[in-house]
Amino acid sequence: MDIYELFSQLKNFSSISRFIKKHTSYEIVKIVSNIVGEDPNVYAFYDMGGCRYVKNNDDTFLKGNGGYFFVLEDIKQNMKEYKNFYSLLSDDVSRQIFMKQMQYRIVPHPSLILTAYTLSKKFPQYFDEDIFSFGKDEVFVDCGGYIGDTTEEFVKLVGQYRRIYIYEPNPILFEKCKSKFLLEEKIVLRKAGVGSKVTKVSYRDTANDGSGSFALLCNDRNSQDNEDGFLDIVTLDEDILEPVTFIKMDVECFESKALRGAANHIKKYTPKLVICLYHLVSDIWEIPKLINEINPNYKYYLRHYHPQQNWEYVLYCVPRGGASQCSQ
Repeated sequence: MDIYELFSQLKNFSSISRFIKKHTSYEIVKIVSNIVGEDPNVYAFYDMGGCRYVKNNDDTFLKGNGGYFFVLEDIKQNMKEYKNFYSLLSDDVSRQIFMKQMQYRIVPHPSLILTAYTLSKKFPQYFDEDIFSFGKDEVFVDCGGYIGDTTEEFVKLVGQYRRIYIYEPNPILFEKCKSKFLLEEKIVLRKAGVGSKVTKVSYRDTANDGSGSFALLCNDRNSQDNEDGFLDIVTLDEDILEPVTFIKMDVECFESKALRGAANHIKKYTPKLVICLYHLVSDIWEIPKLINEINPNYKYYLRHYHPQQNWEYVLYCVPRGGASQCSQ
């Protein structure tokens, strides 16, 4: 059997479910590694582009490798949740992208990633105009502001807006944002991350390698795992007092925590949401499930923005009726 024959066995949820139930995760690793000519003991830890929680002895958490075996285990344990998310998707493009992701999680072949990207690349990341439309009175919250590139794209797209909030906890990246927007009266800059409660977390600074700051997900601000300092964490519900219309989150595994910290805004105002789904292996089903529990009045769309790698999966959440229910 070659790789394409195996693809043909994974055409839909029914065939995927049968395959997953028939084999253990390690058996699947052995089947696929044999086809691609890899050592299964090595291939089991093939980097799938996400992480998983690893619990320390002191009940703090680190990011651990979200390798191939652990991705298969997540599917085996949570197939019902994967199906539930699929049932929420609102267009054929999203459903095609989701199935390519499901196939990739079982058979990590680059052609599946390229297909998902090709279906998504019409518009810039976070701003698919076939999904979203924007007014002139938007209150945009950019969580994970990085160097301000997403905010710049938003301003270019909408022209006029009411206000923008940028949250970037990494000191180096924050200063880059600040240098761009310091004189913009309607842009509020916060040197903080977003989470479910006001706290501090230790972090490792990876700003110089082109990525965002890598928070270590520690529960305890006095953790001995501190490497480069502490990041301030706030909640959107406590920090923003006005209604918001649009929230973007790319916050290095803090997406679920940040959504919980914004639950009141999401319940009351149903803002448009764009949320990254790739930092943790389980994000692809846990995040939409969480949003649906907070506020069931959303339609869901999925897009993918990298032609070669299994990251940059983005969930678009559109208020039913097409606009944020923000009472001015």
